[in-house]
Amino acid sequence: MNTWLVLGSSTNAKRMLPIAQADGPGATTISTNDAIALLTPRYYFLSDTISCREYAEEARRLQNTTDMQLITLRMPVSTLELRGVHTAQVLLEPRRQGGAHRFTRGQISQCFFSGLYCVQFALARGAERLLLVGHEGYPQNDTPAYFFERSNQPRNISWSEKHLAPWWQSCVDACPDVDFHFYGDLQMEITGANVTRIPCDEPAEVC
Repeated sequence: MNTWLVLGSSTNAKRMLPIAQADGPGATTISTNDAIALLTPRYYFLSDTISCREYAEEARRLQNTTDMQLITLRMPVSTLELRGVHTAQVLLEPRRQGGAHRFTRGQISQCFFSGLYCVQFALARGAERLLLVGHEGYPQNDTPAYFFERSNQPRNISWSEKHLAPWWQSCVDACPDVDFHFYGDLQMEITGANVTRIPCDEPAEVC
């Protein structure tokens, strides 16, 4: 089975990563942004200005010292150079969507979050099982939203309901032949016969 481990940066990413790695020891890995602190992946997506400023140098170093491939969005060469991702081996050209962003199978579509580009890339490469770590959504209170935060920072919790949950549900619905395994404490409702939740410190729960 073509298994991919897609690593994001939500609260329990560090805690749940070893569990997912044990579940898919031969999985192809892809991550984005801050998650590079937890794992050197096979593929690494980096695009937005803030994350490029933080991690582009480390990404280029890993390109030179490991087999990691850098992925970014197609932009003018001057922009790629300014952001430090001009060495990317893969340039994605997402299609624009009118209205709300939703998953469309068979293409890379424009979306709000870097982690969702990673998911689309894995599916475009034929993923049959996705081990999703660090994709829990934003918490329903002012607790930290990312694994690296040391203090509480209020977040726009409506992002989970308005953007993340509808996108994920459209993805699950469009890919009934793909198994989605969500690790951690999901902050949004995602249902389907192909969805499995692995909460923190609890047995797997099929939705």
